[in-house]
Amino acid sequence: MKAFLGSQECIEIVQYGYDEPESKEAEDALQEAGKQVFKANRKKDNKAKTIIYQGLDESIFEIITSAKTSKEI
Repeated sequence: MKAFLGSQECIEIVQYGYDEPESKEAEDALQEAGKQVFKANRKKDNKAKTIIYQGLDESIFEIITSAKTSKEI
């Protein structure tokens, strides 16, 4: 799993997470470069969650469904 996440350039997001803006207004207030970084991180996080979900047994999946980020999983 670690190797696959690394090959998909998602391992750093899983290990360290990323900062989610507190609100839609905070997200809108970001500079353009900040928005691009945030969107790239969110995309990597979603990709990592998908990879992790595919490798889980159904009983484990039920336990982690409330997790919001790949780091929480």
